[in-house]
Amino acid sequence: MVSVGQARPSETVEEYSPFERDPVFRLLFGLSARRDRVPRWLLPSAVSVLSTWCALLVLAQANCWQTIPLRRWFILDFAAAVQLLVAIPLFVATESLLDPVFRRASRRFIAGDLLDNVARSDLAAFSRRLIRIQSSPAILAALVLMAYGTLWGLWLIPHLRQGTITWFASDHSIGGGGYSLTAAGWWCALWSGPLFNFWCCRWIVKAASWAAFLWKASAAQLHLSPLHPDRTGGLGFLGRVQSSFAGMVFAFGLFVVAAEEHEAWAMGGYSARGAVYGPLLAYGFLAPLLFLAPLLMFTSKLERAKSRCLRVAWGEARRQALETEEFLRAQGQGVDGLLPAVSNLAEFTEVYSSVQHMRLVPFDLRSASELAAAAVTPLLPLLLRLDVVHVALGNLFG
Repeated sequence: MVSVGQARPSETVEEYSPFERDPVFRLLFGLSARRDRVPRWLLPSAVSVLSTWCALLVLAQANCWQTIPLRRWFILDFAAAVQLLVAIPLFVATESLLDPVFRRASRRFIAGDLLDNVARSDLAAFSRRLIRIQSSPAILAALVLMAYGTLWGLWLIPHLRQGTITWFASDHSIGGGGYSLTAAGWWCALWSGPLFNFWCCRWIVKAASWAAFLWKASAAQLHLSPLHPDRTGGLGFLGRVQSSFAGMVFAFGLFVVAAEEHEAWAMGGYSARGAVYGPLLAYGFLAPLLFLAPLLMFTSKLERAKSRCLRVAWGEARRQALETEEFLRAQGQGVDGLLPAVSNLAEFTEVYSSVQHMRLVPFDLRSASELAAAAVTPLLPLLLRLDVVHVALGNLFG
């Protein structure tokens, strides 16, 4: 395996990762790659917390003690806390943990026995093209523009137009009629906020890159084994790869729920926020399907391999049963001759049953449940409707 930041020669590609030659990945984990005693995601996560939430905490206190309502203090903004203290570190940790998972899985295709030599060469060439695209400066620039554009266009400017005094906006504007950013607001607008949006956009691109690799692999002539112990023709490892996205699914869902709940609490009314609960619950249902959907590209290959093996097994079972009956009638043997024949039929029946139970999707209930749990867990406060907690917070902070 190539160490972090080291370029692999194109003619020797034997594995693929969406983070291969990625400049951000190299920057984050290059310094900590050789520190075996400390997880390599710990240092980047600590730097992100110090430069985002801790910096905002210091900058925001200058205004919080003045005219900002207590509900809108930065220290009580649990949406920002979840975003900067939980979500971004989880994104970083998931990225670090998923990179070797991607490499091991892709090696099964590029350097394993699932494909023939021609298909392996084609997949390796496709992987090289993906690596060139994902390491392009244009992709990085587009992600940065998307991060700033979504922050300013979808969140910051609409909030400033509302004319609400918060930890990031004050009423000391020049010329009147508008609201200006505080020092904390500028830091959020230029660094903390875009950093989170950048990571969300980045993960969308990485998930799409991995889906493209799976598409190319599924289009090749696969050497599937219906008798494989994983009951998916030898593709069971793909379910474990997709379930590794659970950390990212949990982090994003937790932030969305926290943002909506904090907005409702800060404005003093939960009843008006009921319209957002439908989309949030839809996220809990659709997020697992989104990451399991790429595996459905292998369903047709699995179905054909299963059907072909069942036809052969059924014909062989019928032939063996007829030959055994004919042999026993011709020889007239007793129990001593019957037991070996019955034993052979029982073994073949077990093989036939194993093929019948082969799944047509390369994931199991455990992989699906891990993704479902990651998506649903952040929604539990909404599902349980903790109105008592909401009322208690309202009474406590007025």
